[in-house]
Amino acid sequence: MTAFAAKIAELGALGSYLVAEEESRIVGHAFLEPMRMTGNSHVFTLNIVVHPGHTERGVGTALLTHLLAWARERRGLRKVELLVRATNARAISLYRRHGFVEEGRFRDRVATPVGEFIDDIAMAWFSDGGAAQPAVATDGASRRR
Repeated sequence: MTAFAAKIAELGALGSYLVAEEESRIVGHAFLEPMRMTGNSHVFTLNIVVHPGHTERGVGTALLTHLLAWARERRGLRKVELLVRATNARAISLYRRHGFVEEGRFRDRVATPVGEFIDDIAMAWFSDGGAAQPAVATDGASRRR
């Protein structure tokens, strides 16, 4: 529990950490954490976990909705990134409904206990509502938004 307490304390100043409860039991948690380097400090990483047995109850939707509302108000935040298992169709659909777009795929990133491999999909949400655009213009110049 000490690691969780430290993470919550750290994100209290820099990001946002939420815990979902149902009948006084923790059923999920989520956080937005800024990237550490100055050049990408406008990018936050999203992590959402809905505990087994509590899926399909709106827990993930509630956590995501709250964190994106926080992100819209966070000065300097321009992008939220996440990784999601390619097999997690429900989560992918949730993220798309909230404006996330696919940015890439990490092949065979997760090994299962039975020796199979699953891809992770990289997705992103942009605070200005824009879809993913090339980071560099076709003429090689950097792009400003």
